Amino acid sequence: RYVVKQINPENSEAFAANSHDAGLLATPQGYTIGDLESLDVDCVKGLMEQGYGIQENFLKDDLVKDVYRELEMIDFEGKLSIVQQQKMAGIRSDKICWVNYEGLDREKQPGLLELFKKMISIPFELNKKCSLYLQASGSFQLASYPK
Repeated sequence: RYVVKQINPENSEAFAANSHDAGLLATPQGYTIGDLESLDVDCVKGLMEQGYGIQENFLKDDLVKDVYRELEMIDFEGKLSIVQQQKMAGIRSDKICWVNYEGLDREKQPGLLELFKKMISIPFELNKKCSLYLQASGSFQLASYPK
């Protein structure tokens, strides 16, 4: 008990320090990739009041097709893996992989590159419009679900 009592506060402080890392804060002034006008008022209102928002035409149809084709190629190349423990327990049967924005191939994956840019912009835009303190991430989970 003594050891746990000593270690828990130290771990809590370390996790708190990492979760408030100023380098991860999505400061709108630091966003230079494009404008921060992807989400309309109703979408932001839904996020703030209901915890989810619906944004019509967030992605153009051509981009959706590109992303789907690129995800199929990632699956074909064997980069998606099954979560074995959860498959064995009957919880899930999808295949996943984690991808960083920097790890994308600009020539082979222009659709995913554009999608990730849009996804990365969301916390910046919400911080701008709602005066929040959301953090940004450039790491995304890709998943393929069986039919």
